[in-house]
Amino acid sequence: MNAHHPTWGGIGTKADREAEQLLEITNEQGLEATTEEGKSTWTRNDQSSVIDLTFVSSSLLDRLIQCERADDIEHASDHFPVRTVLDIETPATAQQMRRNWNATDNQRLVKKIEESLHARDLSQGDIQQIEAECKELLEAVQSAIEDSTPWAKPSAWSNPDFDEACKATVNVVRRLRRRHTRTKDPYDWMCYSEARNRKTRLIKKTLSRAHRRRVQQVIEDGPQDMWRLAKWARNRDGAYEKGITPSLKIQDPQIPGAIAEKN
Repeated sequence: MNAHHPTWGGIGTKADREAEQLLEITNEQGLEATTEEGKSTWTRNDQSSVIDLTFVSSSLLDRLIQCERADDIEHASDHFPVRTVLDIETPATAQQMRRNWNATDNQRLVKKIEESLHARDLSQGDIQQIEAECKELLEAVQSAIEDSTPWAKPSAWSNPDFDEACKATVNVVRRLRRRHTRTKDPYDWMCYSEARNRKTRLIKKTLSRAHRRRVQQVIEDGPQDMWRLAKWARNRDGAYEKGITPSLKIQDPQIPGAIAEKN
């Protein structure tokens, strides 16, 4: 931001109108400036200035460990990189178990529900009786589901970072594509295109964030885990933990299909 103010430029810096407007906006949004006062972040020839600014929300100010000009990082620019460290641990998202509804034994499901339910006349029933009956119905359905529907077993080739939000947006795009194929309506094509672009951005962002989190965890665990990760990359041979690309299934036994055979 090409804005100058004593708050980050230090004593003697002349405040300009853009900086005053910026401070008004940050105050309204509850942001605090953490840029080192008076330490230039831009330099060219004999000129220097503090124009690369860092702001954090008030709730994160107590977790700020450091915000400094990173002179130790190589950069091919007249702007210095700025290192900001916050005391935050991002928990990994736990993958929820789900039922494999396609494998439901429908006859067993219906039979189990019929055995558990008993018809009662609630025409004169009070609120407590109706609520008790609803609770009994829910328990009967849940018990029948547990008895007739197995848990889904994720494929060894599935990517655990491809979460439910990614799957949901893929389903939305497929549904819109089928609708456009059926109607050939320009509006349906526009809806499909917008949803497809959102899907691409969401999946890319989700997988990139998961990859960064995994690499950061390896770095924090020390050199031993880093070497273990390198060994995994060299020796992967099939399952997700050893690579996400399945081996080829081919008819000709003379052509190698597995990674180990190719090596």
